[in-house]
Amino acid sequence: MGIMRFVCRKLYDAMHHEELSDDVLYMCDDFVFLQPVEASEIQPYVMEDMARHYRGGSLDNWQKMLWKTYDYCQAFGLPGYNFETHTPKVFNRGRFIEMMDRFKPAWYNARHMCDAMNYETGYFNSYPPDQIEYAQSHRIGILDPQPEEEVLAAMMAPYETMFYSDQVAEDGLLFKVFNKMFPDPSKWERKE
Repeated sequence: MGIMRFVCRKLYDAMHHEELSDDVLYMCDDFVFLQPVEASEIQPYVMEDMARHYRGGSLDNWQKMLWKTYDYCQAFGLPGYNFETHTPKVFNRGRFIEMMDRFKPAWYNARHMCDAMNYETGYFNSYPPDQIEYAQSHRIGILDPQPEEEVLAAMMAPYETMFYSDQVAEDGLLFKVFNKMFPDPSKWERKE
């Protein structure tokens, strides 16, 4: 099963649980908060307007999935924004289920990532925010290994969140930086 189909299915199933609140905070393990944020301040950010991009050339699986989502949005008469996936989101459960039902042909039988859909882009094109803001001024990315001092300086910048690549997470640098930033263990931290 393709990873995006798996995530789409898990989220779709989870949103059917009545014990969840009507509005659900969604996060993943690719980013962290850099400063305190109230739930009411969390909003979706646009990465790019897909209509302004040329589709040709060699596309990787992620790009194929984004274009598939864009095509579905256009077929439903929705805008073509690609919403940033590396920032927290608040989804309304009822709206999420409604959107996923509408887009079901785009994700339900997908075998590979390129056959699936981007549920965040589908959701926020279906239920757009009052004001469109671009992600670049709200988050910072660490995609390649960098000196510890540079990562620490980036994390001190006035951004709400930081996202990172698997390569950066796997090399242990973030653990070193987090341990410097937060030397005292959290009460939630697992004891060895």
